[in-house]
Amino acid sequence: MGHALTAAIEDCLTRWHRMRGDATLYVPGTDHAGIATQSVVEKMLAKQSPPVSTCVEIKSVSGALLGDNGAVLRNRHRHAIEQASRRWRGGRRDDSARTRRKILISTQVSRHDLGREKFLEHVWAWKGQYGSRICTQLRRLGSSVDWSRERFTMDERCAKAVTEAFVRFHEAGIMYRASRLVNWSCALKSAISDLEVDHLELNGGELRTVPGHGSTKYQFAMFTEFAYKVVDSDEEVVVATTRLETMLGDVAVAVHPKDPRYKHLHGKKLKHPFFPSRDVTVVTDDILVDMAKGTGCVKVTPAHDPHDYDCGKRHALPFMTIFSLDGRVVNQCTPFSVTGAGDYPVEVFPSWIAGQMRYDARVLVEKKLDELGLLRGKSERPMTLAVCSRSGDIIEPLVQPQWFVDCTGPAKRACDAVRDGSLRIRPKMHERTWFKWFVAASLHRRVDAVTRRTTQARGHKALVHLAAALVGPPHPGLVCLSQGRKQK
Repeated sequence: MGHALTAAIEDCLTRWHRMRGDATLYVPGTDHAGIATQSVVEKMLAKQSPPVSTCVEIKSVSGALLGDNGAVLRNRHRHAIEQASRRWRGGRRDDSARTRRKILISTQVSRHDLGREKFLEHVWAWKGQYGSRICTQLRRLGSSVDWSRERFTMDERCAKAVTEAFVRFHEAGIMYRASRLVNWSCALKSAISDLEVDHLELNGGELRTVPGHGSTKYQFAMFTEFAYKVVDSDEEVVVATTRLETMLGDVAVAVHPKDPRYKHLHGKKLKHPFFPSRDVTVVTDDILVDMAKGTGCVKVTPAHDPHDYDCGKRHALPFMTIFSLDGRVVNQCTPFSVTGAGDYPVEVFPSWIAGQMRYDARVLVEKKLDELGLLRGKSERPMTLAVCSRSGDIIEPLVQPQWFVDCTGPAKRACDAVRDGSLRIRPKMHERTWFKWFVAASLHRRVDAVTRRTTQARGHKALVHLAAALVGPPHPGLVCLSQGRKQK
């Protein structure tokens, strides 16, 4: 339906200009759609391939693995091992047993099992089988495209153009590499654009499964309050969050500079319950904090929240990435600064939390805070949950090195065109959206089904379209439409 709607509009425009005597060119082409294709092929492999069985030996009822590769196996097959271990112990919680037993666990084949080259073979096989469907649809619709110019974004000619464009833009300073907060899908192990994020409205207390976490359901849209103790004082500061697991990366608590309740605490240090050597500083921030809401205190996790990220930059706070790329709590972390200030020691995470999946960590953190007498309450709170449209995974904001494009020049031209009336946005209320769109765009994606370059650039389609945007409009007498579609 989407292809038919778009093709009809584009074909009508092309035919109209052609009938007016304009020189027209309607170019057909398909995009490799790296993330979408990767996701589809992985699902296909999961259905077609028989499960891989692995024999492991466990000891006691805790399910601890034996052998040199025990840690690796436990990380990879964690949920399968824990389920098998629970079946073995029959619900017992006695950890004193020292018996050993071998168990057989089964998991589906993933692209990591196959390796990059083998996985690419499956991708190209899938493309050969299904890749022509879009162009077949266009032929059946009767679109007046120039089929002699048909292109696929990973054809050799297109790949050369991408490499050339990338080198030129990089040398001109238009394209650059920087570490920024991105939308990260732990299931895909990739940064994804805002357009690939769905926002779900939750009423509060809803149970959901999460990719990579087995069949366990976790509670979302819950407001959890806990306390930070003030160093060398009996006072405490109470904060609240819907993402309790991120408190592992807290480096500050923000209060409003005009809030009389906390004026005596400005600049004071707080005790982190799990990291005694970490300084959690009370900072003042009238942008992040609304003193009329909640307790008037906001926990700050700069490396895992967009608003906290900006607050961290304003106050030159240390940034702590507490999750690995697959969504596990790290074993150790070296705090860093995006402003270049500070030299911070490595922090080792407690064994009870290190290696846990992020939503299992949420449960464990709540339990530990309760044991320490720091839990202050829990209530349902409506919220918006960001979900990856490709994998269904819950988005994790992560600071990652990415390729970006300086769109200052093209953005200014596009905005000026609307302001001076040479370009009209209808309805007019969407002008605000137009102005908001023109910001630097991330090009980097960790996709296995995309050609690798020495520069490690990905995102061919973005570069091809970027080239047209930066070079400027085509000859005024030529109307050029590109019939590009993602392979689905």
